[in-house]
Amino acid sequence: MMLTIVDSNFTTHFDWLYKLSDGQKKEFYIMGNNFYKSHKIKDPITKRELDYLDKGSVLNCVVEDINGKNIVVSFRALF
Repeated sequence: MMLTIVDSNFTTHFDWLYKLSDGQKKEFYIMGNNFYKSHKIKDPITKRELDYLDKGSVLNCVVEDINGKNIVVSFRALF
């Protein structure tokens, strides 16, 4: 699923790092490392990737509903 980053958060105000949208106003989230650890999911974002992600970036994502939120659990290659 192709998603666009619409907001980022590196504070403690929210439990997500990136908010994404599918173009139909549905919200999806890339969470912090602790969220993925607590749900026994491998964190899809490495420190290297954090340097390149920004508002407007388009990502091919695999999403799961976890606790009522659409959570990005991995990325797919764009080619």
